Amino acid sequence: MKKINRLATMMCLLFALGACGGNDAPIEEEEEGENSGYVGPHKKDNDEQEQQPVDNTPQINPIFETESGKAFTKLCSLANEQLIASKSLTAGTEYISGLVSLEYTSDKVTFCAIGDKQDNTNYLVRVTMTYAFANADDFISKMVNLDVKNASTYSVTNEVMNIYGEPQVNNKFHELKSSKFPKFDDSKVNSQRCYKADSGDAVYFAFTYIGNDSKVHSINEMVLDVANSNITVTSEYEVAQADSQNMCKLFDIILENYD
Repeated sequence: MKKINRLATMMCLLFALGACGGNDAPIEEEEEGENSGYVGPHKKDNDEQEQQPVDNTPQINPIFETESGKAFTKLCSLANEQLIASKSLTAGTEYISGLVSLEYTSDKVTFCAIGDKQDNTNYLVRVTMTYAFANADDFISKMVNLDVKNASTYSVTNEVMNIYGEPQVNNKFHELKSSKFPKFDDSKVNSQRCYKADSGDAVYFAFTYIGNDSKVHSINEMVLDVANSNITVTSEYEVAQADSQNMCKLFDIILENYD
């Protein structure tokens, strides 16, 4: 009886040893403590963690991928080149921060750009392109492929003025614009910039606004007589969606009136 018990015990031990010896995979000890059961981002035994690529691509507003957006960028670049050449500024430096007004006619296009991106530089650049564009859409389309360093095809000229920031003058303009511009709508976006010529005391404004007639109104030059509370407008460009959606979209970018 004792032999049988010993035999049975030996068989159990042999079976247990065989089962353990047949399993080649090591048994991992369970973690204890506050991390018990936590599967973290790092693998054990210093395995390399799979890295996810980081997208550092600048996010560009889709409106700048349209013809109007590309035209806006080219116009800013053209004004930048004209400013650098006119004032002998550092080549390859960006001085233009945006446009403030634009007037399209059948034989020329004139626009005003703001040069205030660099220290000690505070200019308004008025660029004129003397060229017979077929229509406003043709102007936008041609600007997309404009060579800003060689724009002789469009007989480009420029005037560079000093941006003028006298608070009294700006306040007077804000007081007068509602009464002097009957279509002006204060609830809609608008932009204006005051400037002076180098050799004169006259105060000018470039002004773009969306009127209560739903048209865009843009003026490159108006004279403000502060003493007599009077504004004299030389010319004004008006455009509606029905006339040119591309031109209206360009003005949306000028006015930053987009999502």
